[in-house]
Amino acid sequence: MGYDYMWRKAPKDTSEYLDAQKEYFAACDECDEFLAKAALRYDAPELAPYRAKVELALEAMRAEEVWCHRLNVWGGASMSSIMEALGMGFWQPNEPDLPDLPDGMTWDEPDFDEEENPLSDRAKAYMAASDKVLAAHCGEIPGIPLHKIAGTNDGWVVTSVEIRAALTILDSTAEARIADAFAEYAWSDDPVRSRTWFDSWVRFLRDAAELGNGFVTY
Repeated sequence: MGYDYMWRKAPKDTSEYLDAQKEYFAACDECDEFLAKAALRYDAPELAPYRAKVELALEAMRAEEVWCHRLNVWGGASMSSIMEALGMGFWQPNEPDLPDLPDGMTWDEPDFDEEENPLSDRAKAYMAASDKVLAAHCGEIPGIPLHKIAGTNDGWVVTSVEIRAALTILDSTAEARIADAFAEYAWSDDPVRSRTWFDSWVRFLRDAAELGNGFVTY
């Protein structure tokens, strides 16, 4: 379990990502074929070169998947704590509640199709009300409401305005304060790994604000 953060606006060109995806799938197939032919366990030493090829291909694919970022549950909690410590985000006193489905309405026809797209007028009105809550920035505190980062997977919308406010705060923060936040909350005791992990998140934030019209948390 965890969080998938996706740009609101899809990228125009995904060709390099698709090429990297093909390489990853090919590496997985090659590994599986060798595993089946040799009748080995997946942790067998003979399989190490194939596993390494799969891992490298996966890293290359993720490097091209700039419109998406992933954190597991623990990573989401750690990242939100760092952001709070740096003033980039805040926890609202009361997390907004999504509206309940009206009486008699279900996620099936005639109100929604198989992909949960609204069909009926009342379903469209319900989705509009939900979208308003998911994108809301309650109060006047700058930055990102952290329930949108590490709360539920309901599709919380982090707007470009919220991201830019968070990045402005980060860009004016002293390195010593950032190091203290890592020491307190980062997932790894290795400062280099922690900084690499955090920097990849910041790159995603910058790209999401400038190119993705913000992002959605699933």
